[in-house]
Amino acid sequence: MGRILGFGSILVTTGGVTNTFRFVANPMKFRNAINNQI
Repeated sequence: MGRILGFGSILVTTGGVTNTFRFVANPMKFRNAINNQI
């Protein structure tokens, strides 16, 4: 349902630590922004 409305979850793993961001609006845009910062 969230995908239809443009929401999703993102897993970000850095240095052996995994952070989960749930119910993110525009998850692909969010993922790209995080990857550009890493």
